[in-house]
Amino acid sequence: MIKSVKRLGAAVLSAVMMLTAVATPLGDNLPAVRESTSLTASAASWPSDYRNWSQAASDNSMMRSYGCWVVAQAKLLQEIGATPSGFNPDSYLNWEKSNGYINSNFNQVNGVNAPCKYAQQQGKSLSYLGAISSNITSKIWDNINNGYYSIIYVKTSAGSSHYVMIGNALSKSNNAIWVYNSNTAQSSAKPTSLSSKNYTLKELYTYKSGSTPSTDNVKLLGISSKKSNTVSDTNAFVVTDVYKPSNYKLTKAGIRIRREDGTYDNGWSEFHNTASTWTGYDYMYISYDMNSEVKITLRHGTKYYYKFYAVIEGKEYWSPEQSFTTTGSHSYGSWYTKTSATCTSGGTEERKCSCGATESRSTSALGHNYGSTYFEADHPHKYAHLCQRCGYKEFTGGNLAIYEKCDICYNENLPSKPCLNISSNGFKESDNVSFTWDPTDKTTHYNLTVEVLSGDEYKTVCRQTYVNSGFQATFGKGQYRAVLDSYNSNMFHQYTSDWRDWVHNSSDYVYFDIECAHEFLEEVVSPTYDNEGYTLHKCTKCGYSYKDNYTPALKLTELTGVKVKTQGSTSLTLAWDKNANAKGYIIEQYKGGKWTQIAKTSSNTAVTYTVNGLAADTTYTFRIKAYVISGESEIYSDYVRIAGKTRIANVASFKGSAVSASAVKLD
Repeated sequence: MIKSVKRLGAAVLSAVMMLTAVATPLGDNLPAVRESTSLTASAASWPSDYRNWSQAASDNSMMRSYGCWVVAQAKLLQEIGATPSGFNPDSYLNWEKSNGYINSNFNQVNGVNAPCKYAQQQGKSLSYLGAISSNITSKIWDNINNGYYSIIYVKTSAGSSHYVMIGNALSKSNNAIWVYNSNTAQSSAKPTSLSSKNYTLKELYTYKSGSTPSTDNVKLLGISSKKSNTVSDTNAFVVTDVYKPSNYKLTKAGIRIRREDGTYDNGWSEFHNTASTWTGYDYMYISYDMNSEVKITLRHGTKYYYKFYAVIEGKEYWSPEQSFTTTGSHSYGSWYTKTSATCTSGGTEERKCSCGATESRSTSALGHNYGSTYFEADHPHKYAHLCQRCGYKEFTGGNLAIYEKCDICYNENLPSKPCLNISSNGFKESDNVSFTWDPTDKTTHYNLTVEVLSGDEYKTVCRQTYVNSGFQATFGKGQYRAVLDSYNSNMFHQYTSDWRDWVHNSSDYVYFDIECAHEFLEEVVSPTYDNEGYTLHKCTKCGYSYKDNYTPALKLTELTGVKVKTQGSTSLTLAWDKNANAKGYIIEQYKGGKWTQIAKTSSNTAVTYTVNGLAADTTYTFRIKAYVISGESEIYSDYVRIAGKTRIANVASFKGSAVSASAVKLD
């Protein structure tokens, strides 16, 4: 709220966004712009409208090729009114050279600050706020809305680098971002919309003009001698006095507030353009209610810092930082882990108040939790133990004498590879399989393993341990493989009694098949209408089976005795002999150029069928077949075709109309 002393009444301010965070500046040097399109047009005079300046108008050849940044800065200086009469990019280039901002290789040196220094020498204030490389489009709009100035570093579709200045007024009036172009082959380049340029936005440089002078007749105190601040548990009302010459215009006001543990960048802001220019007053005050105007609910028992803001005669003024502490005290809940402690580092616990405030405390390091002692697989196998939490390893002293899984230990004591033989292949179930091998060195005993193929994998069916000569056994039907392991039990692993952990070597697998001694049962399967008959031979031991003695499938015979039993003038009665194997009969009539089914019976005893609705004195063709149900299918006999003719229609009545000796006339 803004209020004058000279007259009562307050102006309601409309909210407007302000840039609250600026990225860290790049440093002294700008990116080199050696990829810009080389503009070799001859020098021309600079256009009278600075917005149309193009580097091609320069008298300097390096400027025409690489001077887009210089032109963009010159437009910025012209825009803020920090230029003398006759100023143009060439004169600004000469100033930059003489003041060390451009070196002999035409590279910028502390180039981002060059226009700020030039403006200062012209009695104007210009500050460089920094550069960002993300969310550039939204930040450009922030700058436009808050009266900051933007120069952007872009890449063209051809890959060239380029700098252009944003035209704030044009952007606002067109509701789209407009740029003052700087590098064309012509000496004049009119402003254009950013969307019309196929640019990739790489970096945004932000400047502001008009900071608070060191001495001024404007005072924004941050406190008020005429109206008091009020603070409660969740709200605060703060006031500042403003003193200024009565003819000075105040056009914008606002406040920024932060918690004690935060910054203004992550705090809150409220800024307004005033509905009045507020001239004619040499004193007024600005006040803000945190709840109703800044739209925040404060935490109880918390300290806050704030600064007032005003724009007077186009210049920004900030009050000294002030603070207040809300009333009430925090009511914290239970502690919970914020950062977990580790074996070597402490953690933090936190508890939270209902207002959102937090309190934290440190927790101690946990220390290592070592597991059982083990030895390392790497030679010479040191004893160690591991922390079960973090995996830290600590050596406990001493080495394992020998470890059979160590290549060095293992190879020194590895028996020679054995060669396993079997007596023959193609065995029956009742035959013995004989396994033999020649002795190998460094071997104390042998283990023989026989496996059978089950599905896609082999499963062990026989394991003979501590055998030193041959071995015989019988096996059931199947596909087998056998392997012989030669062991050196002198190198027995001291931490397990499992024989597989001894130092050993293995033969190649030997494969053999055992065939079944079949015992067959015979079953005669009768033929059906669907399938042939056959004799099935099935082994009672292994399930193997085969078929022979096939007999043909049954066939339904065609009908006999098919005839036209009776003839009427509009009907024909068909008849046939009973087919004892049939389920029923299908009668079809040839009409309209195709056969059409007209009847299907479900009994083989119905051996006549009368076709009605026929025309008199007309010949009709029919065909009949028998059918039987076999499983889920119908089996049919061959068709038997028959033709029949209806009689002439009877005369309803007649009488004699004339009689002679040789004739009678009937009507």
